[in-house]
Amino acid sequence: MASVSPRIAELDVDNPDRHALFAGVLQLLVDRAALMIVEDVHWADEATLDLLLFIGRRIHRTRSMVVATYRSDETDSDHPLRGVLGDLATAPGNRRLFVEPLSRAGVAGLADGHAVDAADLYRLTGGNPFFVTEVIAAPGTSVPPTVADAVLARVSRLEPQVKAVLEWISVEPRPTERWLLEKLGHDPAAIDRALRSGTVIGDDDTVRFRHELARRALLETLDPSRVRTIHAAILEALDAAAKIDVARLSHHAMGAGDDAALLRWATRAGRIAALNRSHREAAGHFADAIAAAERSGGADGLPPESVIDLLDSYATELSILTRDSEVVDIQNQIVEITRDIGDEGRMAKALADAARAHWSAGNGKAVQPLIAEAIETVADVSQGWAAANVYATAGVLAMLARDGERAVERCTRAVALARKGRFDAPLVRALNGLGSARIGIYGDIGGIAELEQSAAIASTHGWDWDQCGALSNLGSGLGEVRHYERALHYLQASIDYATERDLDGRRHYSTA
Repeated sequence: MASVSPRIAELDVDNPDRHALFAGVLQLLVDRAALMIVEDVHWADEATLDLLLFIGRRIHRTRSMVVATYRSDETDSDHPLRGVLGDLATAPGNRRLFVEPLSRAGVAGLADGHAVDAADLYRLTGGNPFFVTEVIAAPGTSVPPTVADAVLARVSRLEPQVKAVLEWISVEPRPTERWLLEKLGHDPAAIDRALRSGTVIGDDDTVRFRHELARRALLETLDPSRVRTIHAAILEALDAAAKIDVARLSHHAMGAGDDAALLRWATRAGRIAALNRSHREAAGHFADAIAAAERSGGADGLPPESVIDLLDSYATELSILTRDSEVVDIQNQIVEITRDIGDEGRMAKALADAARAHWSAGNGKAVQPLIAEAIETVADVSQGWAAANVYATAGVLAMLARDGERAVERCTRAVALARKGRFDAPLVRALNGLGSARIGIYGDIGGIAELEQSAAIASTHGWDWDQCGALSNLGSGLGEVRHYERALHYLQASIDYATERDLDGRRHYSTA
């Protein structure tokens, strides 16, 4: 008791007369100005709460201050502390202060100078000051040990049924529907008690963790086999329901280790994300689908044509993200697969796409052999889409290499083939390449007509990148030949178009 005031040490805490003990503590506060701090009152026993109520009603008679701290998210409507707070709400000398979560700007200020992404930190912590400071103090860790200990200590005090609800919710990175939890066997009353615990929040329909970091902390403690079981049960329940997000189904298929389901849902999720221009998300889904296909092997895997389509979709997203070396690897894979199946149309497209990928990655020497083989491959299918696509790609690459003769010859041929077959995707690219070559290489502003046609056709299909590319090529080409006023007009149109549609300037090639 050496660190305790002698007057407090003299109090008989074993005296069954609680009133006398409380009066003794109050007298200490009356005799001189003092500061009394009581932390974590949400864990206080009945006697401590009675003491705080006794002193709180009389504190205005003293020159002292009593500071009591508690976590509001751990005091539901039935918590004993609520009664004390209610009784003191109108008592003189009492004041309640609320510590709000840190704002985005506040989190960014604390993160400044540390190897932590401020936006991600805010998303993980919700601005909880303790979580924020602990993550900053332990950069590179998924969940700081101090945060994990705090979360697990809180969860460990809950009854088994409530703890089980939290464990099942922890595998969901998004709000979990109450109907789903009930369908999976959780008692509605246990769900309500989980909400009252303060660890999770929700409404009449969904439940989610208050802080993403807390969710991760609990998830990391679960046995992997239990996590897989939970994912599998949720996947089965969601699969039977209507209008469920395919990205969510993909998440649970991965968690369950169900490669057949992962291949199905990740592929669909990737295609939807690509249509919504969420290219980074789309690339992630396609990568998951490809990995699932590889793990499932030949018996349950995809046929070669479907593998090619999946790899091609993945390559398209990676090209938008300018991950050029990865695109080259994937296009090389596609070339090898198409050689095995002997489909000349697919082979020609694969070779042309590989040539384009090598050009983007700066491997110019690899381009011409691939283009030459692609042209040779379409010799017997010269009236089809494959030929139009090959010659359009070959012409655009020749234009980029400043080979005007080949660019004009190949793009002109592609235009004729595409118009005959009504193949708009290669037509858009061929017109772009032809117009760009005429203006940029030969100084012939008659190329404006081809580029404007390219933009117009792309517009009818909603191919934003192709339309923006045609406009920007008009601006840059006219600038090269010193038609500055017209160049500025098209460049500004390109900028406005890209801004309006939230395009980020990365490369994109239509594969329609």
